[in-house]
Amino acid sequence: MKNESLYMNTNQTTDFLTYYVPVKIPLNDSTDYIITISPTYHNKPGKLAYDLYGNENYRWVFRYFNNDKINDPIFDLVQGMSIIVPTTERLLRYV
Repeated sequence: MKNESLYMNTNQTTDFLTYYVPVKIPLNDSTDYIITISPTYHNKPGKLAYDLYGNENYRWVFRYFNNDKINDPIFDLVQGMSIIVPTTERLLRYV
């Protein structure tokens, strides 16, 4: 089973995570696409991740690809906002 967490590259001891090692997924202009957040997904990144990728644990992807627009991964995902998202195939290749 693949790791679905933003912390998948960070080592863990029995008690805590060590220094954060970020996931590295580069932008790809030829496959990434832009979606506009509909009322269904307003403040619901888990629902959007589930509908796009089949797993709500990939909700971190929206902040990762749109860090210039999204600071709070829940409350900054608002209706009418346009965000960049990777294809399912490309995301799963990296995680």
